[in-house]
Formats: sequence, structure tokens, C-alpha cells
Amino acid sequence: MEQAHRFNLSTILLFEADDIDDFNQIDHKHLPDIILDIETLRKILLKNERYGNFNELSIEQIGGNGYVYPLGKIRHQLYGSIKANLMFAGRYFVYDDPRSYIHCLSNMILRLKKFKSYAVEALADCLNTDIKLTQKIYNDINIITAVPSKPGQENHLDLLLNHKELNDFRSIIDTNLLFTVRNYGKQKQAGSFTERALNVLNAFNSRGNISGHVLLIDDILTSGSTAMECAKVLYDHGAEKVTILPLAIMQSNSYAPSHKKSKDQFEEEYRLNFRNRDGSPFWVASDGEFLAFREGKELYLSQNSYEDYQDDELPF
Repeated sequence: MEQAHRFNLSTILLFEADDIDDFNQIDHKHLPDIILDIETLRKILLKNERYGNFNELSIEQIGGNGYVYPLGKIRHQLYGSIKANLMFAGRYFVYDDPRSYIHCLSNMILRLKKFKSYAVEALADCLNTDIKLTQKIYNDINIITAVPSKPGQENHLDLLLNHKELNDFRSIIDTNLLFTVRNYGKQKQAGSFTERALNVLNAFNSRGNISGHVLLIDDILTSGSTAMECAKVLYDHGAEKVTILPLAIMQSNSYAPSHKKSKDQFEEEYRLNFRNRDGSPFWVASDGEFLAFREGKELYLSQNSYEDYQDDELPF
């Protein structure tokens, strides 16, 4: 999968077992487009339906059968005995990754961080289903909370958890449980995974003792250092189990040599945008030309085909 991602190629992971117990069996920095067991493959081939991680399908508004998948255990970088379950509901690509250009979920999460109302609506709807699908796997969740923001900053995750879409879980949601006790530098500037863990060490605390299984919501999981430091606090205050549910998991950059952005008839580049009324994606060029999302995506993919590569460049 790592080699395929270097060339911006789609990947599918097929397996026979019902679950993958060991997190290390899947590299969360190079997650496939689709994780699929053989039995489900048979069903979707018969039904001819779309299949993939739920959040990406939902934000693209294309329908299909979406999943939220358990990746197994993730460990604290400094305290290896501290573990949490990790759920996979979507992927995140940074701006300079070619895949981010057409990736609705990555772009929508950036809008959430800017508190765009349509992003809150769309991702609250995603999170509602994410939690329901997670509950089918772990039916003993007692508390739902979120990774806290830095001191003095509004937490966009609280907007999701306090949204009416999540009213079914209102009795177990506690957005005030965790809080930040000190400021810390940006994680992406901290360096290695170990240095990121040190950057947030002892940065969080809990307002009370708890018990049972805690579902911890995060926006983007990169190294997992921030979420796992929160998990450590939850365990210290009585949690028996912690499951981390990020909106998306950061993926390692693709360095595909060919990356041509879609352009209109006047050679103006299209950029991905969302409608304020319903969050639906579309393309708009700097000269005001509009393009439907599927049409623009197909145009981009046709311009960035593996056929553009030389045979000796491909990983297969």
C-alpha cells in the first residue's frame, strides 16, 4: 500500500477474518481506500453498490455502504503499557498531498476548524453514524468525550458533540470532562512521534473520576500522541477501556510525479468548494465557472492516470 500511495493509486485490503486484532498489521499512515472482507465483497458485487469508509462516502454525498472499522490497539509513545482501541472512519491528506485536491473529507475538516456552519452540520451527521457503528462493535460505551482544545480556544469538537444530531447520546456525552492544564507547541512542529508525545505530556487533566468504557472523539489522528495522552488521563481517573474515534486518520504524503489540477476551457484551475445550504461539494474556477463534483473528480482522475507512468516507475 505504501508503494501504491507513492504513485497516488487506489488500494483495497481484502481479508478473510472478521477482525484484525493487531494494530501493527495495518499501517495507519498508509490506509487503503477500502478494507473489505471476502463475504462483504460477495454481497456488494451482487448488489453493485459503493463501499468504503463512512465519512468519505458521506461528505462526498454519493451514497453506498460505509463502514467504521476497528484497527486494533494503539499505544502511548512513552508508556507502552497504555493502550486504546482505534477506529477508522476516514482518511486525511495534507494540502500538498496530491490526493487532497479531490478529497472532500480533508477539505471539510479544514472548514470545521474554521467553524463553518455547513461543516459542523455535515460532520455532526458523520459523527452520529460513526458512533452508532462503533457501538455495534463495542456495545459497552459509558461516556463520550472529546480531546480538549488549548487554553482559551473554542473547541470545534464540542460543536459536534453538542449538535442536535447527537441527541441520542446526550445522556452519556460530557464535553467538559477533559481540559488542558498548560499550553503546548504545535504537534506538527514537534518532530518525531516520541517528541510529539513529550510535547503534550501532562498537558491534560480530568474534572472528575470516571468508570467504564470511554469513547474519545478526535478530529485528525496523526501520531496519536495527543489522543493517547488524553487516554492516559482517562485511565488515571478510573476508565477501564478507551476507544479513540477520529474523524480522519492522517496519511503519509504521496509523491506522485504526475499531478495535474483540473482546468476549465480558459485554463483556469478548478478548486473544491462546498455549498453553504447543504455542504454538497462542487468545483469552481477563478473565473466563476462551476462544475459538478463527480464531473470534476472524473476529469482529474482522467488527467492523472497510472497510464502516465513509465513501466519501470510503477510498484508492480
